[in-house]
Amino acid sequence: MDIRPETVLRKMNEKIDEAHRVVQHAGTNTNDFREQMISIKTYCDLLLEAEQSSQATYVPKVQEASAADVQHIKQPNTGKETPVETSRKLNVYDDDEKPESDSLLDF
Repeated sequence: MDIRPETVLRKMNEKIDEAHRVVQHAGTNTNDFREQMISIKTYCDLLLEAEQSSQATYVPKVQEASAADVQHIKQPNTGKETPVETSRKLNVYDDDEKPESDSLLDF
């Protein structure tokens, strides 16, 4: 759940106003004042944690290779580009064990 910082700041201002009222009526040595200060601290922690988590989840965009990039491979010594052979299949069967089709279900 994403809580907007403006919402948290508005709630924090409400707690600050309540803390002002408590100080005017009862002073700072009361449990009410302590509760208001704990609430304000919690709102601060919430804002700081939300900022850290938003920075931690940033993932830079990755540039993917296109088909044209993969089609040509440079030779290390000559610098020439040669197309990749895609039509040649590797024969994994012995001459007497060739299947009639390419299906994996043929036994």
